[in-house]
Amino acid sequence: MKIVHTHGRKSLPLLPDGEWVKAEPSQGVSNCAACRLAGGRSVQMGDTQNPDAVVLVFPAREWGAFLGLTA
Repeated sequence: MKIVHTHGRKSLPLLPDGEWVKAEPSQGVSNCAACRLAGGRSVQMGDTQNPDAVVLVFPAREWGAFLGLTA
């Protein structure tokens, strides 16, 4: 799992599909989640410590609503 850090941004940087992103403050912490764009229609969330574990999939619209509530 290749991780790209957000460097303090509250939104995902524009990345090609498939590149995982996790928040910069989670550096050095062992229980982190990362997310990535999947086909422009959904966002996948996975565990950085268990990259082969279950990946949650959210429609892009629902992910955007979630980010709007947490900003």
